[in-house]
Amino acid sequence: MRKAMADLTLSVEAIGMAKHCIYVVAIVALLVSCSGYRTALANDIYMAQSATGGANGADCNDAYDYDFFNAARNWGSGANEIGPGTTVHLCGTFTASSPNTTALTFRGSGASSSPITVLFEPGAVLSSPAWAATGAINLNRQSYVIVDGGKNGRIQNTANGSGLANQQVSNGIYGSNNSMVHDITIRHLNVSNIYQYVADSLPDEGAARASQAIELYSSGSNIIIYGNTLSKCGQACIDISAAGSNNATNWQVYSNTLSGATWFIDLSAGALNATFSNVLVYDNDLSDNSPFWNTDNHFHCDPIFVRAPGGGQGGSSSYSNVLIYNNYFHGPLGNMSGMIFFSYNGGGGNYVFNNIFQPSSTYTLRPCAGDGWVAPNYNNVAYVGVYNNTFDSSAASACQGSAPWGGRVTALGGGGTSWPDTMVWENNIETYMFGTELKSGTLTSDYNIWFGITSVRNGGGSLAFKIGRNYYTYSNWKAQGYDAHSPGPGADPKLDATDHLGKGSAAVAAGINLSSLCAGSLVPLCADKAGNPRPGGSTHWDLGAYNSANPRTPMKHGAVAH
Repeated sequence: MRKAMADLTLSVEAIGMAKHCIYVVAIVALLVSCSGYRTALANDIYMAQSATGGANGADCNDAYDYDFFNAARNWGSGANEIGPGTTVHLCGTFTASSPNTTALTFRGSGASSSPITVLFEPGAVLSSPAWAATGAINLNRQSYVIVDGGKNGRIQNTANGSGLANQQVSNGIYGSNNSMVHDITIRHLNVSNIYQYVADSLPDEGAARASQAIELYSSGSNIIIYGNTLSKCGQACIDISAAGSNNATNWQVYSNTLSGATWFIDLSAGALNATFSNVLVYDNDLSDNSPFWNTDNHFHCDPIFVRAPGGGQGGSSSYSNVLIYNNYFHGPLGNMSGMIFFSYNGGGGNYVFNNIFQPSSTYTLRPCAGDGWVAPNYNNVAYVGVYNNTFDSSAASACQGSAPWGGRVTALGGGGTSWPDTMVWENNIETYMFGTELKSGTLTSDYNIWFGITSVRNGGGSLAFKIGRNYYTYSNWKAQGYDAHSPGPGADPKLDATDHLGKGSAAVAAGINLSSLCAGSLVPLCADKAGNPRPGGSTHWDLGAYNSANPRTPMKHGAVAH
């Protein structure tokens, strides 16, 4: 009887376990069904240069060939079509059969909550001798798109540039100029050798001038570009241009490593009456424009260029609320109008803060920065606030005197017809520059260190400051009402190799507290470049990009210190 009861108990337990297993299987099946794995609404489609295995797009071993992407018949809302929510996975190397072609052309848009994503699988490469002007990837007027380089995705040219097999206009990623593309994200991608220009290669200046790693022309709102490495780009590494009468807003360019271009970041209103606003450019590493140091000066090299050129042509294009902060400018940088150049019809709310400017060498035949390291110039730049930056030209001899005005911090007005309404220049460190010129409709310059500033053109000796045609000693400069609270010209900020403040720095607690400004998009101003908070209340801030008491993170291989 006892054995029979035991057997009955085991039978009941077995039945219970069986039911449990059925429930688990049912739940797993439901989860798989809800996840959309291969057959539900969120498609994952895999592509390679040539079809592999079963050629059904299920994975990299059974991939479609890449013509699947380019055929309009494969775009839609079906389970095996490309549409909102689809992730297209790129597998292996895609090699162009000839120059001047495009690998992938979008045939549709995503949706606001379901973008279309192109994802580079590990090791995926789009390679051509020279991709076409329409890019290796052509967005083709489509929006709600993500291009994700994944772990190490790459777009590259192998033979385009001075002395190479091709000298043609080329782009890595291209946004068409026929409509306002919007809601575009480009991230974690390596784009290289789009145009390999060699200085003074005059026949191919035009092709170099029209090539970009990323060109988004006629861009609307919500353009996000981050975490990319872009090198040997041609004219620009990142070129975003607004058009049309709508106000494009929310452009963010951050955490990119950029080199080998005349303009690393070019932000513009590319047509009459176009506007853009609320733009954040931060945590980028920008270095080396030396390939474009032409003796004919046909390239003016501006690491960051912000402009509304339509405004100089009778239109009403403009920009406003552009914030440039926490960036690292270094390496060979020269032949520049400005390290940061604001040009044409800038409205209010533009700020430059917590940046490190540390050129290692410059072009000796031209000024280090002809219109200034920060240059709001040429027609109606209404307001620029410049705070807590470190301008360090200690290693750049051309900024110290081999070219007139080679190291001036800013020149406003210049060749333009009107000066900005207001510029505020506070809490900055400037070292070893060849003369300083500041001018503005309304200029505030105070709480700065000017260390090692040498004579200006037509001046000499201690005449190192200039406004308009007037030259001043530092004491006379102060007598004009400038830098009333700034330490004397011998005050040494004691910068170390990474431009942190060394022991005994005169920059410690020498600044004005700017906490009252830290609201909205200016919240990052109340931390230093490394993200460490600056003091609140009435406590004096340190000058420059870094707080003195923060631990140092050495910069390695040109990376931005965080």
